[in-house]
Amino acid sequence: MAEDLPALNKDQIESAQYVIALFSDTDLVQRARKIARIGSKNLPDDMIGYFMETLPARFADFDEQTKGEYLALNAGLVAMNLVLALTDQGISSNIILGFDKTKTNTILDIDERFRPELLITVGYTDEKIEPSYRLPVDEIIEER
Repeated sequence: MAEDLPALNKDQIESAQYVIALFSDTDLVQRARKIARIGSKNLPDDMIGYFMETLPARFADFDEQTKGEYLALNAGLVAMNLVLALTDQGISSNIILGFDKTKTNTILDIDERFRPELLITVGYTDEKIEPSYRLPVDEIIEER
């Protein structure tokens, strides 16, 4: 896989102990119905109906931009929670958006229905890791 990676983030990916590839399921209609089937033992009837009828109809009306925004937001929430859980366990991680998403499914033999969203490098280290560049908090949060 390393030879197929672009130069951007290649060293970080190759040196990580583990790399998690996070994908989104682009078939939102099928996914909603699958949630209802899998969770049917634990979900009340109104929630099963919501996942079987209401959500699929809503998802079917999404245009590509809305669908992409929905998938990206959900992937970000999953990634954030995973990284926070790893940090809580003393495990270092970093979210990477810069990778060749056009090759990921082929390299990992993943169905094209699943859209690559991001990579998370994971590992243990004794080194004090410097945070990557970010704007200062007072530059992005306005108190009112």
